[in-house]
This record gives sequence, C-alpha cells and structure tokens, in this order.
Amino acid sequence: FVQDAESTVTSSDLADLEGSDLNILGKTYYVSDAKNGSSLNSTGKLTLLDSAVVSSVGEGSSTTVNVGDKSYAVSIIFIDNDEVVFDINGERAPSSGKLNIGDSFRLNDNSYIGVRDISKLEIAGETGTSSFSIGSGKLELTHGSDIKLNDDSVNGIKVFMPKGTYNAPDVKLSKIVIEWKTDEEVFLSPDVD
Repeated sequence: FVQDAESTVTSSDLADLEGSDLNILGKTYYVSDAKNGSSLNSTGKLTLLDSAVVSSVGEGSSTTVNVGDKSYAVSIIFIDNDEVVFDINGERAPSSGKLNIGDSFRLNDNSYIGVRDISKLEIAGETGTSSFSIGSGKLELTHGSDIKLNDDSVNGIKVFMPKGTYNAPDVKLSKIVIEWKTDEEVFLSPDVD
C-alpha cells in the first residue's frame, strides 16, 4: 500500500476495513469480512467478494440486478436489526440460518451474495432494508496459508499480510504478499487467466 490501511479492532474484526473496496491484481473486491490475527506481526483473515454489482432491497419489495449475462431478482424473506435472509430467483439464501453484515453465501449458480449493510429498528411497523453485492468470485486470504478461491484451496499460492506499526486500538496493514512457489516450469502471459 502507498499508505498503510488502518483499522480499529472491534470484537476481533478490523471494522474500518470491512465494507471497503480493495484492488488486487487489477480486480476490485469488496472486503466482506476482516479478522485481526492473534499475532502482533500479522493480519488474520480477509474475505473478499468480487463486487460485480452493489444494490439494496427493502422489506416487502424486490429489486432486479444484472451481473454479466445473468439477472437476479432479490427480495427479503426475513430481516431484523442484524440478520437477513434473501430470496434470489426463488432460492433462499442462506438455505439454513441467517446472514449478518459481512457474511456471504454461495448461490446454486456458483455466484456469491454478500451482505454489506442491514438497517431495521425493532419497532412495530418498521420496514428494513439491506444492501448487498453479487459477484462471481470469493477470495479468502488467511495469513501464512494457501488462498481459497470460491471456497477451494489453491495449493502452492500462499498469502502473507504483515501488520504495520501497531498503536492500540488501531492495527495497520502494510501490504499483501501473494507467494507462488512451483517445482515446474510455468509461464505467465496476458492471454492466460
């Protein structure tokens, strides 16, 4: 980073990083969840969603979003002040339980919906709203471990996220290092995804 990303730690979450956008290798990801590491030297885990489309929906209504050539009709089945259940093209997300802010769910078509915000007061008659993102990919970065792309580990590609200067209660993330070690001859070119 040109300047360290800085966040206050709230219940082990890097609260100021969550909800932000992060550009990695030319692609923009939404930081759905950011966990502080147990070590003073490393950031714990970042869960990133390909933020292809960002939208919001109100309780009792529906919104349609287009991601590439796919169309998603999104409505709310359940919402309270900190949890939500979506209906996406007739699919209940999640199929069991509820999503909190920062959670994501893999849909049947292998895209992901992530909860960006939930807004509802516990007052009779109050309707809630939730903002969300839908994208084709999920990237999990855990310090010192293989990355996970769409819930599958990518063997041999590790990530390191060293912390910058630490001043309680704030944590600074100085860089994200992606390390690829291979015993084979490998070539990278602009034509290879």
